Parts: sequence; structure tokens; C-alpha cells
Amino acid sequence: MSRRAVDSRWVVSFLLVAFASRYALSESTAAPRKIVTQPQIQLVLTAIEDEIYTHNLEKAYVDLGPDKISICVKPHFENGMIWVIYKLLPFGELMRGAVINEGRGVAILSGDPDVGFPPTNGSAMPTLYLDDDAVR
Repeated sequence: MSRRAVDSRWVVSFLLVAFASRYALSESTAAPRKIVTQPQIQLVLTAIEDEIYTHNLEKAYVDLGPDKISICVKPHFENGMIWVIYKLLPFGELMRGAVINEGRGVAILSGDPDVGFPPTNGSAMPTLYLDDDAVR
């Protein structure tokens, strides 16, 4: 067996071990998913209520009251946002992302009721346009 053949086998073996080690390290050192806390959910609820009053949408909630809105919250942050599904009248059921500014103690909702919620806005859109699996 030539020296060149042995060297190339060692190089290939070394590269396989190096890549496998790197993959194993990246899997084991992946950052844990950040969990959404109750105070952060309260910030999102406050932002939703503020938006309802700011855009004079409270008349649509005459039977319910804007302070009685039910929301579904994804338990972990995704893309740096908290994801919620709730009914914003008169737009219907929406999926929206919210960014939390811990320093100021506020949540900033994606999308704008003045513009509406087109299906092309991935961070604030009606659930009507989503796959059923995305809503669960």
C-alpha cells in the first residue's frame, strides 16, 4: 500500500470525526428555548387592550369588554417574539407576534389595525390563512 493511500484515509477519517464531533457539540450546546412568563403575557394583554382603545374598537366588545379577551399563547419564544392568537374585532381571529421590551415594560404588537392584516404579513395575519397545524 502506498504512503499516499494511507495519508488520504487518515485525512478522510479525521474529517469524519471532526464533523461528527462538531455536530454533536452543536446539538448538545444549543441554547435552551426561552419560556414565556406570566408577566410577559400580561404585557401582551395590556398592549392588546391599549390597541383596542387607541383605535376605537371597544364598541365591538360591548358584550364582552376588552379586558375579557381570551388569548392563546405559544409557550416558548420563537424568532425573538411571543406568538398569540386572539380575536380582534372587527378583523376576526389573528395570529400576531409581540416583541417584549423588558427595560420599558411594554409589549409591541406586530401589524397595524389601520392598515389591516393581509395574509402576506407573516407576523400578524388572520388565522384563516394558516394551515390547521400552525394554529394548534
